[in-house]
Amino acid sequence: SILNEIKQQYKTGDVSQKLIFINILVFIISALCFSFVSNQFQYPNWLALSSNYKDVLWFPWTVFTYGFFHSEPIHLLFNLIFLYYISTLFYTFFNTKQFLTVYFLGSFFAGLIFVAFGYFFNYSNLIVGASASIMALFMAVATFAPNYSLRLPLIGYLKIWHIAALYVFIDVAQLLTENTGGHIAHLSGGFVGFVFAMLMKKGIDVSA
Repeated sequence: SILNEIKQQYKTGDVSQKLIFINILVFIISALCFSFVSNQFQYPNWLALSSNYKDVLWFPWTVFTYGFFHSEPIHLLFNLIFLYYISTLFYTFFNTKQFLTVYFLGSFFAGLIFVAFGYFFNYSNLIVGASASIMALFMAVATFAPNYSLRLPLIGYLKIWHIAALYVFIDVAQLLTENTGGHIAHLSGGFVGFVFAMLMKKGIDVSA
């Protein structure tokens, strides 16, 4: 009965809900297949995205697959909660085709910038997660409708561009921390959303 309910929810849900289900399924498979060390799954470089361009040349699909894996339960939880709310906002202004375009372009471009950063700055690490895609969606909305107001608990109403600016500031401020690659990916994904929205304002739809 529960399985049938999940199947029905998947069939009737929109694209963002399907992505949430897919990410949860991949995470469950990860829990069954990979070891959990130091509070993180130890993904191989043929699934996670490596900053070493040689690994990427051997495993080019990792530019896409890394966006469906998450390092730990909290990582998954926050990303999916954020994805749920941001997708609702995104659909206020854009359609499903545009959603998929921004989501996957954000992940792909962020992956390329991450590898380029590793090459030019001798940075070595692996990244996973849908954060770059979600940041791309968020920045697309914040750029297209910057004065759209959101009500936050205990804070009140804020314009969406205020929240976007705060997220960008946090990522920039943490570029020199342990998760440099992750913050590079966030900012790169956000850049895709920004460019997409700016082009939309000029009547250019990248998803077309």
